[in-house]
Amino acid sequence: MAAIAWWLLSAIIENTSSNLFLSIFWMKMCYLGITTLPVIWLVFTLQYSDRGKWLTRPGIVLLFILPAVTLIMVWTNDIHHLMWKSIVVDTSFYPPVKTVTYNAWFWVHAIYSYVLLLAGTINLFGLFFRTSGIFRKQTGILLLASFTPWVANLLFITGIGPSFSIDPTPMAFVVTGAAILWGLSRTQLLHIMPIAYEAIFRSMADGVIIIDKQNFIVETNPAAQRILKLNKSEMIGKTLNQVIPGREYSLEPKTDMTVTELTISLEQDQMERFYNLYVSPIVTGQRFSGLIVLLHDDTERRKAENESREKAVLETELNERKKMEKALRESEEKFSVAFRSSPEMIIITKIEEGTYVEANDSFVRITGYTREELIGHTGEEFNLWINKEDQYKMTQILQEQGKMSNEEFSFRMKSGEIRNWLCSADIITISGEACMIAIAIDITERKQMEKALRESEEKFSKAFHASPNRMIIISLKDRKIIEVNENYTLSTGYSREEIIGHKVAELNSWVDAAQHEKILEMLEKNGRVRSEEVLLRRKSGEIYPALVSIELINIGSEPCMLTESIDITRLKQTEDKLKQAMANLEQSSARLAATNKELESFSYSVSHDLRSPLRSIDGFSQALLEDYRDRLDEHGQEYLNRLRNASQKMGELIDGLVKLSRLTRSEMHQEKVDLSALAEEIATRLQETQPERRAKFIIGSGLTANGDPQMLRALLENLLGNAWKFTSKIPRAEIEFGISHNGDKNTFFVKDNGAGFDMTYTNKLFGAFQRLHDTTEFPGTGIGLATVQRIINRHSGNIRAEGAVGKGATFYFTLE
Repeated sequence: MAAIAWWLLSAIIENTSSNLFLSIFWMKMCYLGITTLPVIWLVFTLQYSDRGKWLTRPGIVLLFILPAVTLIMVWTNDIHHLMWKSIVVDTSFYPPVKTVTYNAWFWVHAIYSYVLLLAGTINLFGLFFRTSGIFRKQTGILLLASFTPWVANLLFITGIGPSFSIDPTPMAFVVTGAAILWGLSRTQLLHIMPIAYEAIFRSMADGVIIIDKQNFIVETNPAAQRILKLNKSEMIGKTLNQVIPGREYSLEPKTDMTVTELTISLEQDQMERFYNLYVSPIVTGQRFSGLIVLLHDDTERRKAENESREKAVLETELNERKKMEKALRESEEKFSVAFRSSPEMIIITKIEEGTYVEANDSFVRITGYTREELIGHTGEEFNLWINKEDQYKMTQILQEQGKMSNEEFSFRMKSGEIRNWLCSADIITISGEACMIAIAIDITERKQMEKALRESEEKFSKAFHASPNRMIIISLKDRKIIEVNENYTLSTGYSREEIIGHKVAELNSWVDAAQHEKILEMLEKNGRVRSEEVLLRRKSGEIYPALVSIELINIGSEPCMLTESIDITRLKQTEDKLKQAMANLEQSSARLAATNKELESFSYSVSHDLRSPLRSIDGFSQALLEDYRDRLDEHGQEYLNRLRNASQKMGELIDGLVKLSRLTRSEMHQEKVDLSALAEEIATRLQETQPERRAKFIIGSGLTANGDPQMLRALLENLLGNAWKFTSKIPRAEIEFGISHNGDKNTFFVKDNGAGFDMTYTNKLFGAFQRLHDTTEFPGTGIGLATVQRIINRHSGNIRAEGAVGKGATFYFTLE
């Protein structure tokens, strides 16, 4: 309706405007209604005819694509002229007359619009022929309302028929509005949808009559026509009283009316039938639109009630007999259910033949035999009995006493497993034949538990009596001692007779009564006592320290305390000695610290005092060589050079001693150290000192260790420096630093192919000032490996060396 209103408004402004620009502008505005109206019409007719399921969101979007393109073509026509080739306005008339020459896209739009209009109209035609009564009237009104505007528009754009100076289509909508208004007032158009007729009227087995608010019948379904034996034309337009004679129906139409239920009787086929009549209001919003009357056939229900009353007398007569039969069946069922589902094994055997008559599920499950294997066979055939004497015993008891109770027997299962059963039996009669019903409880697990319990008690008894600790069991009920082990009697000096049956207080074992009460409070609070130190008294009166532990146990059903005590006299004596030793150690440590401090001062003093004369000797010797060289012969110069070398050597020894001393005293700073990076740095520095050498360093990547960075640097400098020194006479020297893995332990190594050493002298390698090579061949102080040894010791590691003369050496070391 909004699209129609917009089209009509725009057309009025267009046709009354004398300005060409405004007239064309409002002509274009008309297309907002013209393009959308066909799509809206198709959607409306599909929903009205209950075919809205064909409408999907993507489908509706597709329907609007071409109208959207048409609107674009309308507003851009001045560029392409695909809608109109020309528009000429004759202003000599009022309102002005426009002559429009249409182009290709206009006809595309027109054809698409009329296809949609035709589809919607055909859909309404189909609905018109499928419905009847008020619904057909509704559909006819919609068809009439739609024809007038579309015929007027078709005549206008094709030029067929009368000549119009302006488009009559919008004016034709006056006819459409009048038709729809008439339909709303006369037939409640759009209020009662056709789908209600299709879904309810034709498919319902109950009769349905629709009455308007003037109490006239406007529609009925086939079921109502069949029930009342009237055709549709005989019912439409009449009141309910007219079509159902015999009583007056006062149906006051109102919006708050509730469902009314009545009962009527009709003569049909020489038989009276009863119908329940339900009257419900039809309310649209707050308006009363009519009534729905439902006729439901209640004859069969009433007939069934009458038949049930007639049968009641017969059923009463049969009740007693049925009760007796039921009681018998229930008794049999109870026995059967109890027999089948009992957790105990039950079997029925013929006494004379000894064959099995029946066995329950538990017997089948436990023995492993199927019911088919058992029925009709005897126990001897399955070798079920372990001892033939047991079978004879059972037979004898039944013959003498007529029954048997709780006798233990052993049986063999199908798998060969032997299990223990507790059996009871009685004699019963089945179909006049004497039978035995036997009930057996599998007590195998119980016997095993009893055996395990006996073994556990035996183990506990042996552990209790063989324990090296003093053990005693006290009843919580009367605090009397019920058992002690041998070690307790030996330790305390009491005999078993003096202990068993007496209270602990009678033995006067606790030195401090308050301490005893404290132990009992701990037991009550925590449920146990663990290694509490106490003082106890022997029979001789000797007092000794002990560690006491207590656990709560049950012996039979009696709660008891299991008390264990350990004599810690020797332990206390050892602790006293250890404390004295620790005190002595502290004193020794203090003296050692003082001595180390004196040594440090002495080392500094020696280093300082020795360096001064050595520098003087070296300096004056150099001065003599430089200033008096021409006055000294070769022997004099050689003596001075030797003097200088000796003083420099002495200086190096002093430096080595000082470093060695500092390593043993300096504080360690532990951190993660990249040994690979340190080795690379040291190797680069060594190669820079002798660039002419052709030496190859092989350094493993990612080698790290936890330790003191300065000490580990000194360690690698000494080991790599030694390898560099002892490969100096090798044309192609190779020095390797790497790691070997032995389980979870990592071992670092420095390997070279240099001079090597004789393994006989391995014990001299790590001693201070110990050398295996002459200084003229390989200079040095003999302090390097001693320094390495000290660093390894400070890191709680180990170092060892392997080598051979002329084949190089390998030093292996670990760092904890």
